[in-house]
Amino acid sequence: LQRGVEITPNAHVRRGALRRITRSDLRKCQQARCRGTSPAEIGPAGEVLIGGHNVGRLEGLVFTAEATGEKLAGRALRGAALKALRPVIERRLAIIAHSPDTDLSFDPATATIISDGAPVAKLAAATNWHTPNVELLGARDASAASRDAALERLVRWFADHTRATLPALHDLRAHLDGTAIRGAARGTAFQLLETGAAFDRRATTHARQQPPLSPEDRAMLNAAGVKAGRVAAWLPGLLKPAAARLALALRAVHSGQPPRESPTQSSFPLANDQWPELMLWTAGYLRVGPRAVRADIAERLMASLSQVRRGSETSAFPVPPELAAQLGCPIAEFPAILRGLGLKPAEKDRETGAVKLWRFPTQRSSEPAKAPRNGHTAPPAPPPSGPFAILAELVAPQPIRHRKRRRHKRPAVASPKAAT
Repeated sequence: LQRGVEITPNAHVRRGALRRITRSDLRKCQQARCRGTSPAEIGPAGEVLIGGHNVGRLEGLVFTAEATGEKLAGRALRGAALKALRPVIERRLAIIAHSPDTDLSFDPATATIISDGAPVAKLAAATNWHTPNVELLGARDASAASRDAALERLVRWFADHTRATLPALHDLRAHLDGTAIRGAARGTAFQLLETGAAFDRRATTHARQQPPLSPEDRAMLNAAGVKAGRVAAWLPGLLKPAAARLALALRAVHSGQPPRESPTQSSFPLANDQWPELMLWTAGYLRVGPRAVRADIAERLMASLSQVRRGSETSAFPVPPELAAQLGCPIAEFPAILRGLGLKPAEKDRETGAVKLWRFPTQRSSEPAKAPRNGHTAPPAPPPSGPFAILAELVAPQPIRHRKRRRHKRPAVASPKAAT
């Protein structure tokens, strides 16, 4: 028995445990050692054959042994299979290191890189959501040089793949690295780089309303490929199906959430499928009432409503039901969409309660500041802008406490009458 068992120095083997090793186990160990010297054959379905015996399955660079038990025979079979598969895995790593771009692909559903029909690497979260890390799957027993060469090729391919699929995002980052975008436009561009395809500019979704964009700001954003309106800012290049699929996969890896299918319709209901806000923005959609509406469609609807308002003689105006066709939503959900865009009911039908006339909310001006005692008014402070403007909203200003002056009491003076 001692001649067929290898005992390591750190192993603590009881005498009773040695009795459990049968002659059948020793015979399997000897056969496994003999198989380890035989070359491994890979079947059409990935099965690994050593000496005519099926010892497991090889998918990509990951080997799964058939003998999964912790007995001596199972460990010996796994060791023999890994020893025989080492040249096979080395050859596969060399093929990956020299593979052309056409032999590699990306699977958004699993966030893995595919080579020869099998996953060979996966994405891992990094600091930025749009530049994840790439990690090899399997091949742990291969040489470090082979692993590094294959990983370097996969990293370079995925960087080229994201640059080709998300050119609008990379162009925006290149514009932000320079000084072409300034002021409020730069803050909008930074927010869009962090959110993805779109982000909401409505006052109801933030602590305060987004700073207004001047025509010069909009011109700088247009030069960077960004569209900004009253409701949203978005990147039209990221609304394409292929770009949206890749962006959602990158966002899922960064946030640790399960991947989602890229929506293709103008709007879809959110009742049965609760999307996180950041995932919606990455896909290019806004939460408007009970539905998610694509950013450019929401902005187009807002422009149509403004045109109807300008054609009305009063501030209250009827909304044509044909506008619901722009969203592709049922007519019963259209009033909730209008409320989500900020419109207010101006007149309702007394019998049915349906809204007949709508109006835009009034823009309330802030209270004027008190004039100082000298009569000179200070100029108004400019609105905060830049990438850190949103952080200032999270810090509540501390009220200024005026220190009260302490009055000293004078000692009481005795009157002459009291002295007498």
